[in-house]
This record gives sequence, C-alpha cells and structure tokens, in this order.
Amino acid sequence: AAASTNEQVFQATIFVDRETMANLLSPMPTNSTTNTNSQALQVRSVIEWPVAAPTNSRERLTIRTALPSYE
Repeated sequence: AAASTNEQVFQATIFVDRETMANLLSPMPTNSTTNTNSQALQVRSVIEWPVAAPTNSRERLTIRTALPSYE
C-alpha cells in the first residue's frame, strides 16, 4: 500500500452480488438448459485511475463476470 493518496496510481474494488440468472443473462449468451430463475453470483471488478483525481473525473474500467451459485 502506498503511504499517501498522491503515491497511489490506481484503485481496484471488487463487488460480489447475488442475482438471478435472468438479470445477468441479457448481455451473455444463453443455452436451452439455463434456468433463468436460479441464483448466480455477479463479480464486478472496478479499476479507477488516477486515485488523486476526484472520483467523478477518474477513468474507470469495469469487468463483470457471472458465476453459477451451487448453494
């Protein structure tokens, strides 16, 4: 970890949310065996830079992945 915000280059935050497959499938390919009512985990990784900039003016990359929940 950097000693101060001025020394940090980027910030990465990971979110894990429980969703139904129906909410997650719209941008993803589907197949006939998918149960759209089953639960899934959505993992979002958000990378922002530069950290010293105000939050609303940072560049941002978001990567979203859906994982089936087997619970």
